[in-house]
Amino acid sequence: PRGTIKKRKRTGVIVPGSPQYYALINELDLVITMDSAIAHVAGSLGANVWNLLHSEAYWLYEPFPDHTPWYPTMRLVRQDKSGDWDTVFQTLRTDIQELVRQKHG
Repeated sequence: PRGTIKKRKRTGVIVPGSPQYYALINELDLVITMDSAIAHVAGSLGANVWNLLHSEAYWLYEPFPDHTPWYPTMRLVRQDKSGDWDTVFQTLRTDIQELVRQKHG
């Protein structure tokens, strides 16, 4: 089940695009990333992913403020104004704390 990463014998680097790469993403409770290849891979796999976007994000995410029909399990977390990452990370902190409370009481 997701969220139960087992201790693995170190066998080398996990290469993006490899089965191990996809398996690792699927074991995570949540992927938090800037808009990158990993955001798209995680979204394609149906993993829970929070994608941090600057105020003028890629056209794929318009006109939706916090979601995208392309990846139903992806949440978009946007800057309100250019360069304002502080608000984005304050939102993340609050929302992660809420997730932990929900999961662990």
